[in-house]
Amino acid sequence: MEIITKYDLVRIDPNNFDCLWIHIDRPGLSQGWTNLPEALRNEEFITKLRNYVKEGGNLYLTKYATQLTVPVERIPEKYAPNIFDTGSGNTGDTPWYIQAQINYLWKESDPDIFHDRTHHDIYIGMTMQEYQANDESRYNAFPAIQGDVENHNCLWDLNRFYTGGNKVEQFREENLVRILGTWGHVVDDAVAGIIEFRPTPQIQGRIIANGLAAYELSPRLGGNSYTANVERLTGNILRYLESKDPRGSMTSVETPETDTTPPAPVFTSSPGAITYRGVTPGETIYVYTPDGRLAANSTAIYPDGSISLPLRGTAIVRCGSHAAKILIK
Repeated sequence: MEIITKYDLVRIDPNNFDCLWIHIDRPGLSQGWTNLPEALRNEEFITKLRNYVKEGGNLYLTKYATQLTVPVERIPEKYAPNIFDTGSGNTGDTPWYIQAQINYLWKESDPDIFHDRTHHDIYIGMTMQEYQANDESRYNAFPAIQGDVENHNCLWDLNRFYTGGNKVEQFREENLVRILGTWGHVVDDAVAGIIEFRPTPQIQGRIIANGLAAYELSPRLGGNSYTANVERLTGNILRYLESKDPRGSMTSVETPETDTTPPAPVFTSSPGAITYRGVTPGETIYVYTPDGRLAANSTAIYPDGSISLPLRGTAIVRCGSHAAKILIK
């Protein structure tokens, strides 16, 4: 990974970078891409960025940078992000979540429009917890932040685009996108928070736009119990976009011909978390309450890691054929 500045415009080319990440989270901005910082909206920069993505470069646009989907000509102005918040948000202990079961409300009644994105590559290895929505629906979602949160959303209210039918399906088909995430409490077709803009004949590159306020890399107002989830999401998205280079340039890693059998997994307790060692990458770790309810699950990318948990007391951990009882303090 390399940090580039406005002085590196000449280098913005798919031959130099498979993926560019632009993150704008600045208090005091007004809505609209023409109100972004000057270096990120001037004609020279926009022209370079537009040509980059048209020629096959991939973009990860976060927070207020999601508005750049318009000047790079991936979506028309009428479909620009229309939820724009700059204020303060939650100051309590309730986590903010990313909900990746799109159109969950119709999961049973109309499964053809239900899209379970929890298994998408961008969520690999992230911890999930049971979430209870306002309508008392219960489902698993990804906790992203807990504590003092700035309400810096820049995303899509689909209700403002369509008056009838399922808004997710219409927006998806009209703009050739996949909606990968929304606010934690959303179970219908109202809001799109993380969108994958797929390549088109005119735009060869792929864009992921993440405008959720819950996506806080470095909170200005304190710590975050779920930093590991945010960091994992970031890394997953960048790797995913790099792997989608339409020219097929990928780096391969040869596996040495040695015994790579992992040791038996070991689970221990740490404050607010379960730590694991020796888990086979790709295996899923499940955490249950004593009464059998699923509290969290996480797919291991590395043999060693941890799972953040809001619960205290006894938990049952299961991974493959192994299980353990852990006391979380």
